Amino acid sequence: MYSTNCFPQPDPVSSTSSGTSTLTPTVEIDTSTQCQNIDTGTMCPCLSPNMKYVNLTQEVLEKILENLKKELTLNKTLLAKSLRRRISAKDSRLSSQLMGYTGAIMLATPILIIVLSDVANLIRSLSVKKRRRNGSTYPA
Repeated sequence: MYSTNCFPQPDPVSSTSSGTSTLTPTVEIDTSTQCQNIDTGTMCPCLSPNMKYVNLTQEVLEKILENLKKELTLNKTLLAKSLRRRISAKDSRLSSQLMGYTGAIMLATPILIIVLSDVANLIRSLSVKKRRRNGSTYPA
């Protein structure tokens, strides 16, 4: 594994207790004398996405992409946006309730007028058919 003791990275900005920060000079490190016994090929065994050259087959890349898609895909029905769309907020103010009832009455009134006029015509036509079947000649 990569040892941070071998290649120390000095902090170029250090802060003091008064809250101000001072810039420290960059330190050059001679790695030839400090890390003579470390094999640089085994420092980092992980596959870093920042590596310049990585030899992966097409199948491995497709599997990695499938796994990423599965991990990053969200169920849209469980998102807060879709849940809030289905739930209306409760408003207990009298003015808002009156506005709601007024709107419902205004929507229902034309529908009721049309339906009731059709029901009256339906009753009249059914009574005429019934009289004709019975042989009655009463005017409708």
